[in-house]
Amino acid sequence: TLPISIMEDSNFEQACDYADIIACGVYREEAKAIDRIQKEILSIVNNEAPYDVFICYKEAAEDGSRTEDSVLAQDIYETLTAKGMKVFFARITLEDKLGEQYEPYIYAALASAKVMIAVGTQYEYYDAVWVKNEWMRFLSMMKADRSKTLIPCFKYLDAYDMPKEFRQLQAQDMGKLGWLQDMTRGVLKLCGKERDAAVQDVASTPTVSSLLQRAKLFLEDGKWEEADQYADRALDIEPMNADAYLVKLMGELKVSREEGLAEQKLPLCRNDNYQKAVRFADEERMQQILAWNVKIQERIQLEKEQHKKEAERKENARKAALLECAGAALKVAESYEACQAVQKQLQSITGFPGAAEMMVECSEKSFKIRAVDDRVAELKKQVELYLQATSEANSIFRCMQDAESKKARVTSALEEARNELCHLRSLFTGKRRTELKAVIADRRKVLEDIEQQLSDAQRAYRAAQNGIPDRPNVEETKYIIANEYMQAGLYQKAYAEYHQIAGYKDVDILLQNNQNLVAAAAAREARLMPFRTVGSYVTFGKYPQTSGGTDKTPIEWLVLDVQDNKALLLSRYGLNAEPYNTQLTDITWEKSTLRSWLNKDFINKAFIVQDQQTILATAVDNSKSQGYSGYSTNGGNNTQDKIFLLSYAEAWKYLKSDNARRCAPTDYAVKQGAWTSNSDKIDDRMSGWWWLRSSGSIQVSAAYVFLDGSLFSCSVHSGVGCVRPAFWINLESSEL
Repeated sequence: TLPISIMEDSNFEQACDYADIIACGVYREEAKAIDRIQKEILSIVNNEAPYDVFICYKEAAEDGSRTEDSVLAQDIYETLTAKGMKVFFARITLEDKLGEQYEPYIYAALASAKVMIAVGTQYEYYDAVWVKNEWMRFLSMMKADRSKTLIPCFKYLDAYDMPKEFRQLQAQDMGKLGWLQDMTRGVLKLCGKERDAAVQDVASTPTVSSLLQRAKLFLEDGKWEEADQYADRALDIEPMNADAYLVKLMGELKVSREEGLAEQKLPLCRNDNYQKAVRFADEERMQQILAWNVKIQERIQLEKEQHKKEAERKENARKAALLECAGAALKVAESYEACQAVQKQLQSITGFPGAAEMMVECSEKSFKIRAVDDRVAELKKQVELYLQATSEANSIFRCMQDAESKKARVTSALEEARNELCHLRSLFTGKRRTELKAVIADRRKVLEDIEQQLSDAQRAYRAAQNGIPDRPNVEETKYIIANEYMQAGLYQKAYAEYHQIAGYKDVDILLQNNQNLVAAAAAREARLMPFRTVGSYVTFGKYPQTSGGTDKTPIEWLVLDVQDNKALLLSRYGLNAEPYNTQLTDITWEKSTLRSWLNKDFINKAFIVQDQQTILATAVDNSKSQGYSGYSTNGGNNTQDKIFLLSYAEAWKYLKSDNARRCAPTDYAVKQGAWTSNSDKIDDRMSGWWWLRSSGSIQVSAAYVFLDGSLFSCSVHSGVGCVRPAFWINLESSEL
């Protein structure tokens, strides 16, 4: 029976008597709640049918797997149930009570059961919280009801190693042969059902038909393990029963009806249970079983064909899209490299309708572009040769002018000395006469040297004049180049050349009326728009950016400034790790190895020849004004560079905040030795520090931007700083 109501418990009454008013009120409210729960449990207990046996065991091990205790307990359950006894076995008894409170049902079973069987293969399992709770409560009930009996069933244990509470009880060793029969007979006696079990054994021995019928009911309920167990029991009686193997197959595949076997994803023929079902079935049943597998195979074959057709459709759609993209790219391709890129795309779809024809078209266009580029290069070379020869002649002429100017100055000084010598009449001017005669002799010698230089320069100038080719008409040359591009269909290049000679011949009419040129102008302006927008990112050139170092990834540049038709670009990321100077010595930007590396190694690796032609040679200011005012070091002479680093003044002018100055190196730069912070990120990359061209706090150091955007200086031979190249690009270039 349930304990008396807490409201009637003497201890509770005493607790209320000794408590203050507030505590007493709380006690009584909680007691009411407990009393309500007791009544609910009592209601369930009164409605539950009484049990003969309660099996106490541990269901799951620490890793969540089923324990051996659980398997042994189920053997006991099935054996006693087959004898007609009502047994509480939590694994099965409580499975239809999911979501409900288990305690009332457990208590009802404990209260009504005549026998508890406590199963244990380890002392720890007996001592598990819920297991111990059950057998301790049952022992407590035994004190009030002598008809109750607890039978410890142990395995792998010494009887003396079991809980001390079991030492006075008759235990059953599950390691002995016949233990289950002995225990079953003992339980039947304790419950007074020995005679009924004997009658039941004779009258209700299960047949193969009844076992399979029960197994099929389990399949319908989705109880796959139970169905498999009953099929095995049927096979124990009739080992070659085809339907029993079918039940096992259905349980294994979790199929509730036979028709569902034909709906499986994989063929059944490799399954052992299926093979035995076919082997032991009669002719008609065998044909039915085989038909299920045939149906699966036919469906799989159909699905394969459908998948193949769908894959072919998708592949053809992909190739068609690629062909269309290649055609669009070929239409606007204006360089040999662009045609080669299209050719590479087309090679991946060789054999697709239209690909071969487009490859021929691509080859013809690349050949035409090569021919045009060669003719244009020859025309440009003529202009360059003329300009070079003219420049050399002009340089010699300037040297001649300098010599003539120097000659005039020396001649004037010589005449002054002669005049002074002529006017010396005093007897006391001997020393001065001697000095003047020496000066006159020296001036004469200088004049002789100057005359020789003038003579040499005049001969060189005449030779240079003779070597100057005929002066080409620059506008006419550009006009011819533009026409070459037009005839080859390279409209963007043609537009770039025509645009530079606006007003010449019919150029204005062409630019206004030729639709190809109008479209090329629009496309060029759209392409150049990011280059003309300060703060935008553009791509230009290629450089390794992965840790492997074999890639040629497009370089991203930040547009810092735009002036007329040129733009100042700075790499978005640190592209490499290089020392400012390989030797630790007093150094300025002019003599640094980093300047040399940028204008030789880097420029040739990052840019093809056509790209290099768009990069402007820049007069780089290295004066004191470009460095940090707090440093007293010298910035060195001004330089003429294509590629350079920002100065301190430029970095703070164009990148106005600390955050804007922060930079991350590429994976390639990190591989080359660039230092990075493990705790600071920018653009989802670990940030680093980057060199400026300005000198540092001492002459053997150079300025750099730290990872937080602030200014520092470091020894010039440090190899862990990032390099962020900068340059001015010509937006008028036909190569851009």
